[in-house]
Amino acid sequence: MKILFMPIEDSSREFDYKLTLSTILMDEDTVVYIGQHDYLYKIRKAFKGGVYLGKNIFSYKSDGTWQNRHKDIKKRGMSVIHLDEEQAIYSGDEEEWKRRLSTRLDLTGLDSDDFLFVWGDFQKKYYESVTNVAKENIVVTGNPRFDLLSKYKKYYEDDIKEITKKYGEYILVTTSFGWFNNILGNKDTFSNRFRADLSDVNQLREHIGTWAYYGKTFIGYVELIADLSKKYPNNTIIVRPHPGESKEIYQTIFKSMTNVSVVYYESSYPWIIGAKLLIEDGSSTAVEAYLSDTPVINYKPESLNNKYDMYLPDLVSEKCTEVEDVFSKIGKISNATSKIIDDELAHSLFFNLKDTHDSFSKTSDTIKKVLTKEGDGVVNNSLLWFYRLKLFLVEIIRKLLLIVNREKRKRYDINRIKFSGFLKDRVIKKSHKICQMLDKSVSCNVVNKNLIILKKNK
Repeated sequence: MKILFMPIEDSSREFDYKLTLSTILMDEDTVVYIGQHDYLYKIRKAFKGGVYLGKNIFSYKSDGTWQNRHKDIKKRGMSVIHLDEEQAIYSGDEEEWKRRLSTRLDLTGLDSDDFLFVWGDFQKKYYESVTNVAKENIVVTGNPRFDLLSKYKKYYEDDIKEITKKYGEYILVTTSFGWFNNILGNKDTFSNRFRADLSDVNQLREHIGTWAYYGKTFIGYVELIADLSKKYPNNTIIVRPHPGESKEIYQTIFKSMTNVSVVYYESSYPWIIGAKLLIEDGSSTAVEAYLSDTPVINYKPESLNNKYDMYLPDLVSEKCTEVEDVFSKIGKISNATSKIIDDELAHSLFFNLKDTHDSFSKTSDTIKKVLTKEGDGVVNNSLLWFYRLKLFLVEIIRKLLLIVNREKRKRYDINRIKFSGFLKDRVIKKSHKICQMLDKSVSCNVVNKNLIILKKNK
């Protein structure tokens, strides 16, 4: 029996494509465990052998140091495949992109027999020069989640119908101002987690500059949303904040505007696909809209520093610096199709932009080879049951303790925004839809809110 671990940190971003990828990989001899990433790590000792696919082998702790789970996972005889969720949407020049890539994983923590799935040739070339991973194990795959916006768009058709039935024709505004509108407050923005060095005046000034930029942009977007509400009274303005942002300020400001709705639940993809157009400020949603043929406006208040411009989002969108310019562009592009991006650097950054790409095929082909090479894994079901019971009891105790610790309770609630838990009916419905699309027959066992086990039906 071949074993595959699919860890999930942000369910709205990762779950749909990892469920789809798991279904593609399904055969009589493969079992896939999809789970909240901490939960999968904690039950790892019940397994021997298998493949771990994800980025959660490395993460930053609150003090800014690396939390390295790589060695513990490999001690269980598992092969590691690192697949990042943020690897091409960067500001600055190519040197800045390399610096950002260096912060996405512990460069010294990988072994030569590990695998890196990268978004493009640019990333492949960089990681070949700074890690111990064998060159043939650094594979350009893009990220399969973006294929759900084009080749697998049918997956969201029911969700899109529900959204348009409720909201009618809508303009989608996605915000990403976690630096300023931090759900944990400014104390977090100026902490080690954000790499803030308060002891160095020059670095502090630079940190303040970034914080101020997002603050000014945040204010500009609040004003824009109010103006959109007035200009287009017959359209709904959907505001979708980044999960790292506080939604309360948007809800407070726009509570009296009947055609403005602040939403955040599940994937943004059906919202992007179904939108009349999307307005954003240099985020992955611009590229996502481009891939789904949804027109994109990149709005940046004129006075702001262009050092924060994002290369790929700027490339695929219409740039505006004034509100009136936004209104003018809306009239011109709302019925247009996406422009074709024929840019060598863009293609080297992001494989999914190529017409010939197939990210699901690229990832699944290599995963199958690694699973075959890894051979059969072993599950100690008694030990797995023990860990499940232990984690269930720990969760009960933790919730009781959180009642008296407000700070930890807040962090717990925020983590639940990223991963609220698997809902059985919703998961089964999604699995059934994917099986129909792929002509597969898969048993989907929602064990609990943190764990799903997929097997091929016999």
